[in-house]
Amino acid sequence: MKKVELGFDNDVSDLKKFKEELYAKIVNSVYYNDFLAQGFTDEDIKNNLSKFNDYIEDLEISKKIKTYKDCKLFNKFDRIILEKNGNFVDVNYVALEPFSAYLNYINCFFIRDFDDDYVDAEYLKIDEKLREYNKKAFKANDWVYFYGALRSGRTYAAISIINKKYIGKENSIAFLNSPKRLKELCDLYFKSRQDYEDLMKAYTEVDCLVFDDFGQELKSKLLRDTILYVILSKRAATNKMTIFTSDFTVDEICKLYTKLKDDTNDVMSNKFTKLFKEKVKNGRETSPLSIY
Repeated sequence: MKKVELGFDNDVSDLKKFKEELYAKIVNSVYYNDFLAQGFTDEDIKNNLSKFNDYIEDLEISKKIKTYKDCKLFNKFDRIILEKNGNFVDVNYVALEPFSAYLNYINCFFIRDFDDDYVDAEYLKIDEKLREYNKKAFKANDWVYFYGALRSGRTYAAISIINKKYIGKENSIAFLNSPKRLKELCDLYFKSRQDYEDLMKAYTEVDCLVFDDFGQELKSKLLRDTILYVILSKRAATNKMTIFTSDFTVDEICKLYTKLKDDTNDVMSNKFTKLFKEKVKNGRETSPLSIY
């Protein structure tokens, strides 16, 4: 009978060669001295070649990730770390710095009604006139009001101010989609008074409150007199920063909240208008045209 050649010797030889090449790759890498400095030995490396190789390949990818957008692009949010555990080498994972920064970022918000695409909004990228207007508003304890066409950079400008002024400074922030959140308050007023009171207190006390798309909400005497005026008057009394973005000018907003159906309460209408104009002045237009 003919002897069958199983080829095991060749397999062993190939595996040995592969391990030698892998070991040489690790030893000749820029990370080898770091491994030794962390207390790993050549024996540790030889006995855990795949772990050390995976660490190097993972780290090379991690170095390319500079922002949270990169995390999503590479679908990578953590990196490998190696830890010596007696005679063993353990593989663990830690969050990448951009992802960790993102988690810290979103934790600053009580409510955050904007997409992750805006997380990296940069203050220096908004128009110089908007920055100058913002600087004067903060100095005078006025509120910030950006108005202009849809997609004219209103929301980006508001978020860039938050990123510059409030993130990383132990501030509380609420960024509201006005139609959604103001309707929510109106509904809670009738359905759950405790939840209503809790939200009113939160919106009154946060360090920075943003009303995005202000003016698009369904307007009523309840909203103006019992909700908005209460929130805004208390924030004005405590010098809490409030930021608005809107399709409408300040004068148009005041008219919209003056000409309410069945409204005969000129006193509250005038009080709302007076407070609003005192705190936002004339606002600042981002652009009359969509720019993206």
